[in-house]
Amino acid sequence: MIKNKKNQILPEHKLFLGLFLAFEKLLKKMLVPLFQRKKLTPSFFREFKKQEEAFSLSDLAEKKLVLLQLDRLLEKALESLGIEGSGLGEKLKAARGFIDNQEVYSAAWRAHKLRNRLAHGEETKEEELQAAFRDFQRVFYNLFSR
Repeated sequence: MIKNKKNQILPEHKLFLGLFLAFEKLLKKMLVPLFQRKKLTPSFFREFKKQEEAFSLSDLAEKKLVLLQLDRLLEKALESLGIEGSGLGEKLKAARGFIDNQEVYSAAWRAHKLRNRLAHGEETKEEELQAAFRDFQRVFYNLFSR
């Protein structure tokens, strides 16, 4: 490091050092998951297919329960893939570099947000439930294709 006469690090070097450290942190966050990619076990796929069938045969109240189950399954799936966090929301934040398709990442958040509304007893329309289910499908099929 080049220092000035007062033995202080020059501002442009502080900026460079800060950018370097931020870049290093970003690389670790994004590249480590690439090299340590785990796959979901077949049991996740079987459970998803079971929930998928249940959703197609259910009435409105049961569809809500299926979406709650899919949310839990997604949390377990991310945990199984090595994504850390105390709940699905935190795991989704941590999975930003892991779920490389932005549309799939957004779908995961949309589905989880609807789950939160369901958990708090908010009224939802059939179309919203269908959309959340399609979002869960998109996320799970993305995770299964890894």
